[in-house]
Amino acid sequence: MAKIEFELDEQALKKLQRLAEARGWTLEQLIKELIGMQTTLEQRPREIAEESVPTGPREDAFLAMFAEEPELIDQVTESAMKAREAHPLRQTGG
Repeated sequence: MAKIEFELDEQALKKLQRLAEARGWTLEQLIKELIGMQTTLEQRPREIAEESVPTGPREDAFLAMFAEEPELIDQVTESAMKAREAHPLRQTGG
């Protein structure tokens, strides 16, 4: 097992702590779960592609992690909209 260290700003750390706490996990468990989700996605691309065919409303496991973080989702959406206004994908007039 390897030990790693990384830096986060206070706001990001608090959000991760709230997310972990909401699930009754430690930060380490949360990070391991996120890595596990990525590994699962990499190992099952065909199955996931087949599962992604819309058959009705389904819960997205990744988005479900943010169910208790509406402020975070609002911030992400606001940031995306501001970036889109500042740097539109489609520019008219050449």
